[in-house]
Amino acid sequence: MSLDEVSRKLDELVRYAESEFKRISNELENVINEAKVKGDVLAFNASILKLRKEIRGLIRNLRAQLREIRRSSKELSKDARELIIERVEEFEDEVSYMFDELLEKLDEAREYFKGGRTGLPMLVPPLSDIFKVTTSTLSNLSKTLAEAFNEVRAEVEKGIVKDVSTVVSVRVSEHDLKIIDLLVNVGVFRSRSEALSFFIKKGIKASEDILKKVRERIEELSKLVNELESQSGKS
Repeated sequence: MSLDEVSRKLDELVRYAESEFKRISNELENVINEAKVKGDVLAFNASILKLRKEIRGLIRNLRAQLREIRRSSKELSKDARELIIERVEEFEDEVSYMFDELLEKLDEAREYFKGGRTGLPMLVPPLSDIFKVTTSTLSNLSKTLAEAFNEVRAEVEKGIVKDVSTVVSVRVSEHDLKIIDLLVNVGVFRSRSEALSFFIKKGIKASEDILKKVRERIEELSKLVNELESQSGKS
């Protein structure tokens, strides 16, 4: 196999990898958006598992083809072979980075929707399909949700450390821990560790104030949900 043939084969592999990366990224985005709308955690987890298998299979396929290109380069001159090997190694690094990033996004997505596994509420339920309610009640519900989590996000943006990698060990009441998990579930924090790290850095007193705000908003939300159920029973 000539240098041009080996180079062309490598170019085709690069284009294929980039195309598959974009395809899977778009599919992941669609899966997340659908889960937000429908709230079907089981279907979401099944889709994530399918994508993970696709990524693993694609990586194995790319590595096999790269090994074949390496073998083909042995027929070339020393300079040409070194050129191909250098390109192969660069591509291997790029592939590893791209698909590791995708796998991390899959894990982050599963973490985001873990509320479906722990009993925490999904915040984008198809309420219009469940309840026949007045426009004003739905408007109040939407406003309460927005205010509750926008307040916490505002506090977080003032001083949160984005790159939290260590697991934080701290004693938190079961009730507050559920609230913290809820904040993770709606995307205010990326993980429980990040949330706890923020509250520790913020200070005990300030943390209590923030959690109190969220508790108050959740109580408002509970009242609105009861109103929804009451109206549904009358319809």
